[in-house]
Amino acid sequence: MYKTLLVFDNYDLLEDIKNLSIWGDSSEFEITDVVNDGVSAYRKIRENRYDLVITEIRIMGMDGLQLLRNVKKEGICSHIVLCSEFEDFNYARQGIILGAYDYFVKPFDETLFFSMFNRIKNETFEQSFYRYAFEELEYLYSDIKVMIEYVNSYINALSKMYKKEKSSSAL
Repeated sequence: MYKTLLVFDNYDLLEDIKNLSIWGDSSEFEITDVVNDGVSAYRKIRENRYDLVITEIRIMGMDGLQLLRNVKKEGICSHIVLCSEFEDFNYARQGIILGAYDYFVKPFDETLFFSMFNRIKNETFEQSFYRYAFEELEYLYSDIKVMIEYVNSYINALSKMYKKEKSSSAL
């Protein structure tokens, strides 16, 4: 399951997100934690690994944009989604500039969430594939290094034997 942190101080908006039929086995995304302010969210993100953070823009303590800015700066979560009950293009624009993964406005459309989940899963699969390929290449490289060292030592031993035999046959 993909771990999700919800950051909302608007109870109605939080309940709207939680009550969508997008969580669990159907999407492989689960709500792991819920906090109601940006400072708590920032602390949670720094302590835990989340695959997705969905945050309201207007939250107490540290707003959603500042949270996004801080998390992106530290590189501690790459999938941060902004939510609002207001269609304010300035927030959306600023979120895009700061690197928000997506932006949702109430009323929430489940198909858009499923689409976003699939994009995240595909990215995660690609990252895992590249990490696996890199690890395999490192393993092969270390094997090749060992083989080269073995061949070099074998060649050196043969060379010494040849020199020794040549010098004894010259006498």
